[in-house]
Amino acid sequence: MRQTDNGTTTNNPQSGRPRCTTADQDRAITSAISANPSSTTTTIRAQQNLSCSAQTIRNRFYQSGRHGRRPAYKPELTECNMEHRMEYALLYADKPPSFWNTVIFCDEKTFSTDDDWMSWHPDIKVLPHHPKSLNQNPIEHIWAAMTRRCAQNNDNQRSRSALIRNALTAWEELSKPEGQALTQSVVASMPSRLNSVLDEGGGHTKY
Repeated sequence: MRQTDNGTTTNNPQSGRPRCTTADQDRAITSAISANPSSTTTTIRAQQNLSCSAQTIRNRFYQSGRHGRRPAYKPELTECNMEHRMEYALLYADKPPSFWNTVIFCDEKTFSTDDDWMSWHPDIKVLPHHPKSLNQNPIEHIWAAMTRRCAQNNDNQRSRSALIRNALTAWEELSKPEGQALTQSVVASMPSRLNSVLDEGGGHTKY
């Protein structure tokens, strides 16, 4: 807003912290990322001779209405990998939802250092899940959801305690109705996941 009561055209004092980038720099950031999506914030800061933080560069990109996406990682599948994926899918693709509701999904390291726990629970059957089959394990989507929640809750504090607090908050949110709906949805997707593996002959799927 410009002052008019005293006959001047100077800008009124603005409240809040001043922006550390100009409009031209904002456009340069957006253009640089659009031209080379794999660029890092460090590279862009050096190329554009910016003194702002990496988070500011990300913020300017998001404020322009764009969204960054991490390239999807798909592990290389050998013929043996594909055969194992097919075997697993053939065994369990027709299992009803009630079966999957009794499965404890975890990553491969959860029980690897606690063999005694497994020996004390001989009634638990371990499914023959094979390597390079992350798309057959819905826990990966839960970790992804937690990562997104941590990013949303990020208060720009980079200390270890802040990271732990963020992770615990994200985990607790999974127990709320929205989080429960997510976990139920990904577990219910197991038949579709395995049928997709069968359709692709053991190859990569959309999951």
